[in-house]
Amino acid sequence: MTINRLPRGDALALLAIPKFGAPGDQWEQNRALPYAETMDFGLVDADGARIRGLHVSLSARVGKGASYDVWNLTLFVNEPGWPLRMAYQLSVNRRPGLRPRDHDYPHEHVGDTRGPIPDEWPSWVFDDAFRMFADRIRLDCPVPPRPGSLQLRP
Repeated sequence: MTINRLPRGDALALLAIPKFGAPGDQWEQNRALPYAETMDFGLVDADGARIRGLHVSLSARVGKGASYDVWNLTLFVNEPGWPLRMAYQLSVNRRPGLRPRDHDYPHEHVGDTRGPIPDEWPSWVFDDAFRMFADRIRLDCPVPPRPGSLQLRP
């Protein structure tokens, strides 16, 4: 699947805008990935008005081993006349044995660029990853969402 990404400069301009969101606690099981759950929510500005075209998509996948978690936290832009585009993504894969040159090694995308994340990622829990994501996109979210509310089918 091809992911359309904003140019870095456009993504940085969107990241600079203060955002507010209340995701709730409704995670949904992903039909294509039985061990994954997702949550999507829109964003508002400081006055409570919807920020048109911006939404957050969270994905949490739990593998068969206790230390195999994958979290993709993404800010998308959906504007009329354009395909869905990614402005920012934090991708944390806690599978043992990953090396920095591996494609699945934890990283972040700012628009169409990719870079490493802090070395502390192996000790993170979902709240740590969400806190970094919220800081990067300037999202004020009073209660971070917590995956794991679903009984994921084997």
